[in-house]
Amino acid sequence: MVYPLPASHLKDLVEGLAKTHERGTRYPMPAFLRYQSEVGFTLPLTDIFK
Repeated sequence: MVYPLPASHLKDLVEGLAKTHERGTRYPMPAFLRYQSEVGFTLPLTDIFK
């Protein structure tokens, strides 16, 4: 995952992630990593975004 933010906020981000990790929350959420779309495209994306 990519988090665009100013360098001055990195310390707060790391501290916040450490606190959520201590409480059992992990980022990225494992459920989102295993997500499989149930909708299939019948057209190529190049045709959809013309």
